[in-house]
Amino acid sequence: AHLVLGPSEEVNRAQALAEGLANSGNVRYIATAHEGVATNFKLEGGNAQFGTAGLPLEEPLAVKVVDNNDNPIFDFPVRYSVEFGGGNFNGAANKLLRTDPFGLASVTLTLGRVAGSNVVSAEASGLSGSPVGFTAQAVAGEAAKIVKSSGDGKAGPVGGQISNIGVKVTDIFDNAVSGHTVNFGIN
Repeated sequence: AHLVLGPSEEVNRAQALAEGLANSGNVRYIATAHEGVATNFKLEGGNAQFGTAGLPLEEPLAVKVVDNNDNPIFDFPVRYSVEFGGGNFNGAANKLLRTDPFGLASVTLTLGRVAGSNVVSAEASGLSGSPVGFTAQAVAGEAAKIVKSSGDGKAGPVGGQISNIGVKVTDIFDNAVSGHTVNFGIN
């Protein structure tokens, strides 16, 4: 038989029972759970997401700290850092966390305002597997405004044509948005 110890450092008690046998219930075991030594660091979730530029990702970035037997390690420091793309953690480029009782440390990334790649690293000093990397792709948000992109200030003959007049449809952070219908008219 195996006795599975509890999730925290404490005394665990068990007894052996066998119906109809002498001493049944009087055979007792005591074992103390000791927290293991942190040795490994691994990506647990949240990698390779897509989201809207300037907004938080739907799923948090998560890592896990474990011992050699894959048991979770509580209260181990983990540092998340934005490496590229302008994202942030509640306005900060770095975030220091400690693992929870399940060995997890997670944080929500708000993507940078410019559409494109965002890169984050998570580090747990001295552990195998550290650092780990996360990537996320920021895509343009909904169409929010229209701006001139070409053709302003040109001149031509009466009744002639002016070519290359254009506009750009963007989201609130000036990322180009495709697929939005624009009609030109004379005023």
